[in-house]
Amino acid sequence: RRRLAERSVSIVAPVRDVQAGVSFGVALHEDGRVRVWGLIGNYFGYLPELHHHALYRRPRTLDLLDGIAAMSVADQTAMFTRSDGSGWGGLRWSR
Repeated sequence: RRRLAERSVSIVAPVRDVQAGVSFGVALHEDGRVRVWGLIGNYFGYLPELHHHALYRRPRTLDLLDGIAAMSVADQTAMFTRSDGSGWGGLRWSR
């Protein structure tokens, strides 16, 4: 069984929240931007700016997810909510 090595990740902008899944991390910045790093599945291609099953050693900003107010990360899933109440759970935006 392969293990990812522990690494520190530099996040420059003010951060509201940082959470981790099994093999990835997510930072929610004060301005509503979302950045991810680690092993990202993106198996169905719902995040066009990320490659399918790729390892990101440095945080990547997700342009699709802007204006985020809250997030929840667990296991292999991340969910996001905008201040207008719409949410994104890996498939699409919904209310």
